[in-house]
Amino acid sequence: MTQLLKSLNCDGRNGLSLLAGAAFVMLLAVPAGYMREHFAYARGPLQHGEAWRLVTGHLVHLDLSHALLNVVGLALVWALYRGAWRLGEWSVVLVTGMLAIDAGLWWLQPQVQWYVGASGVLHALIAAGVIAQWNTERGICIVVAVLLGAKLLWEAWHGALPFAGESHDVVLSAHRYGAAGGILAATALTLRRKWL
Repeated sequence: MTQLLKSLNCDGRNGLSLLAGAAFVMLLAVPAGYMREHFAYARGPLQHGEAWRLVTGHLVHLDLSHALLNVVGLALVWALYRGAWRLGEWSVVLVTGMLAIDAGLWWLQPQVQWYVGASGVLHALIAAGVIAQWNTERGICIVVAVLLGAKLLWEAWHGALPFAGESHDVVLSAHRYGAAGGILAATALTLRRKWL
């Protein structure tokens, strides 16, 4: 069991960090209605200066099942890519992913009035992880890159994946914007590593 946890980056402090992140996401989902009302990405309140929503909108969820899906996604990213970047670099990916989603929704999709959830940011983390480990784990990176690309293309042409269940008004374009932000951040970080 210890070897399995270690192989999934879930042993010791890694496991506690993942557990803390998952608990945080789930805790925020409990008062879902309140959280959405005051912290969701919402065009009207943003126009009136509530800029915190550009960050908090990615932490708020529709309900517990929505939050649980994002926790499962976080665990998958953690298992695959925990060591791909240092903490500061992951922070750059995270912020760039959020900014890409916010900018894409604000300027390219003004019809989107509100957005909640971390799935777009998770797409940023996955894309950045693939780029970070391309030279060391090419086989798994090719599989993940093909699956991610196929998922994004399917969503662009056909909507939510068939097994995704009820879509809950999912803003699928946030996944594309997030992936683009992850690619941008990872490319910049890779070039920085080479220069240093």
